This record gives sequence, C-alpha cells and structure tokens, in this order.
Amino acid sequence: MAPLKLSDVGVSYPGRQVLSAVTFTVNAGDLWAVVGPNGAGKSSLVRALVGLTDHTGTIEINGVNATTLTAQQRSREVTWVPQELPSDVQFSALEVVLMGRHGLSWQAPTAEEREAARDALVKVGLPTVADQPVHQLSGGERRRVWLARAFFSGQKVLILDEPTAFLDVAQQRSILKRVKSETEKGLACVAVVHDLSLIAGIASHVLLLKNGKVVACGPASEVMKVETVSAVFDTRMTEVSPGIFMPE
Repeated sequence: MAPLKLSDVGVSYPGRQVLSAVTFTVNAGDLWAVVGPNGAGKSSLVRALVGLTDHTGTIEINGVNATTLTAQQRSREVTWVPQELPSDVQFSALEVVLMGRHGLSWQAPTAEEREAARDALVKVGLPTVADQPVHQLSGGERRRVWLARAFFSGQKVLILDEPTAFLDVAQQRSILKRVKSETEKGLACVAVVHDLSLIAGIASHVLLLKNGKVVACGPASEVMKVETVSAVFDTRMTEVSPGIFMPE
C-alpha cells in the first residue's frame, strides 16, 4: 500500500481552475520534487495534500481517502513544513521539535525522545540551539528547526513547501541531502523545489507543472530532459552537467 496516492486531482478557486488531472503515487523511499514556474499550481497542490483546500479527484493516505479523515487524523499520518513559518514562537528549539510528536498536550517526553529530538537538530546542522527561543533564531535556522521537527515526528508522509527558502547555498544542498537520507529510511516525501540545480542526485521522481497541468511525471532521469524543462519554463535550457540545467 502506497503512503500517498493521487488520482486525477484538481483544485479550483472562484472563476478559475488552478490545478487539474494530477495523478502520481509516492511510495516509501520516494522523494518527489514538484517543479514549475510561478503560477504552475505547486502551492495549490501542497494545500490539497495537507487538507487546506478542497479538491476534486482522490487523495489516498495509506490507503484511506483523505476526505474521510479529520484534521487530527490527517496530522497523525502527514507532517509538513510550510513555505511561511511563524516568527513569533516563544518556545525553545527543542520544545518545538518535541511538539512534532506531542503537539501542545505536553505529555512529558521520555529521556529517549528528548535525545532523539536533539539528534534531529544535529541532523539539520543545529547542534547548539536546542535551548534557544525560536523567535530569536534567523529565518534559515527556524526553517531547519521545523525540518528537524518533521524528521522527529514519526509520520510516514512528509510534505515540504520550498524547504530551502532562507538557506544559503551550502545549506540548501546539505538540507536536501538530509531530506533524501531520511526519505531513504522509509518516508514518502513530496517537496516543492524552486531551484532546478538542487534536484540532481536528490529527487527520485519529478512532477513538472505548468499552468496547473502536468507536463511530465515520473523518475527524475526520465523527466528532466532539456526539451521538457525548456518547454515548462519557456526558456531554452542547456544541460551543463547531468541533471543541471542553465538558460542559454
């Protein structure tokens, strides 16, 4: 049973269709990159996946139609890191990570859970911020705290909306490599990625969107072709190295 399966999914807002006929399956160990120009429908897809907007078609989470799940039930199956993160969180970084499993119930975490939460912060390159209030961290540090929280949460479906936003160049690829590593342990991951150069060697599959429609969908090695990428971005591209594209 696939952790995440979409069949003919569409999203509409008053007067306009922003996403249509999206079909793909995310198996355990898959890291799907969702790619496309502004207005392609990437954010609408994420909102449908996490239950923030209505959709047509079917989204199945671990074999269950997502529309039959309450918000609480869905949160037990899916964790996500949004593009925009709160900047006024008064909790420490460690507390935020622990909330990935305990929410605000504040069931006392075990010593093992606290150690695992600290380890999650180490994995995202934040070994020294556990006790610091999140609102005092930089935008890039806050994003990595939320990624650590997602890794720690224990859910098997991970949705990331621009996971490299606010990160410097070195951190961007490092974080995506960590996402890949965690996915290979059995997560099913969908990540909206803006920078094409970050996909090579990271994503197992790619969904290319343009104007709300699927242009190509499948294994990264089959989808990421010069002609296809050029058509999606309306710019003639050159493949400067395997999987790395630059405008001519």
